[in-house]
Amino acid sequence: MVQRVSTNNFACAKWIVDASGVSSGATHSTISGALADAVSGETIFVRPGVYTEDPTLKAGVNIASFPCDAETPNTTLVGTLSASFAGKCTLFGIRCQTNSSPILSVTGTDQTLVFFNNSFINATNNTAFVSTTTNNASQIALFHCHGNLAATGISYYTIDNGIMRFWFSRMANGGGSSTVSTSANNSAVTVKHCSFGIGVTTSDTSAIDFNNCDLFGSSTFTINGTGTNEMHFCRVETGNQTCVSIGTGATLDATHNFFDTTATNVLAGAGTIRYAANAFGGSTTIDGALTQTALSIKVGTSI
Repeated sequence: MVQRVSTNNFACAKWIVDASGVSSGATHSTISGALADAVSGETIFVRPGVYTEDPTLKAGVNIASFPCDAETPNTTLVGTLSASFAGKCTLFGIRCQTNSSPILSVTGTDQTLVFFNNSFINATNNTAFVSTTTNNASQIALFHCHGNLAATGISYYTIDNGIMRFWFSRMANGGGSSTVSTSANNSAVTVKHCSFGIGVTTSDTSAIDFNNCDLFGSSTFTINGTGTNEMHFCRVETGNQTCVSIGTGATLDATHNFFDTTATNVLAGAGTIRYAANAFGGSTTIDGALTQTALSIKVGTSI
């Protein structure tokens, strides 16, 4: 029988970060330090620990830990990630936590893409994502992530331009915040196959797309943006608030949804709703000022 007489050092990446110091194969004690040395095409591996810092992300440099370390949590980044570059990068398996500032701030004029995968978004005292980029193709995307709003007065995102995506993620609201996420100017938000625990507000020419989602909380989903707005196969529960409000000039296509509220109006506003195959729980009143257009459901045939 062969017995292990020593522990192998990590050898999973060129750059290895350990909060306890540079030892046993670690190359840096901070994520910021590793980012300063890494170049596009390289991955920084982060060992378990708490990293209180504000790293500046680089195009093509990914940051990863083991997925289990994001939720346990063992690997936690407390601070603000800044992104203002042309290109993309991914964070994998990291528990990201606010430190009285956003988890991620995207700025500048370049097309900046930042992806979070299998990560935990812990908004304890600030809105998690803020994008003031002027590039409409910039993107913040979450795939298979968990999140929580742990306090009132905060939400998940505020974006003025670019794209915000949540896919296959559970975004909770443990702190009972009623502060909605907002998108403005020429931004686009996509939420698919998610549980999303806070309302949203869109404005200007922005657009939003909900598909196969559980939408809940005590805030109305307010559609004022004049882009292409969709809500399909969703369950929308908003307590005693109107489920969806559609503003003047805005249009929402809504099919196969279940709307549930005790408010006077389930749907309200002075905009337009194009609908088909929706169901209602509680009140079933629709604001008379809302323009309603029925859509036909086409049934496909097998081949």
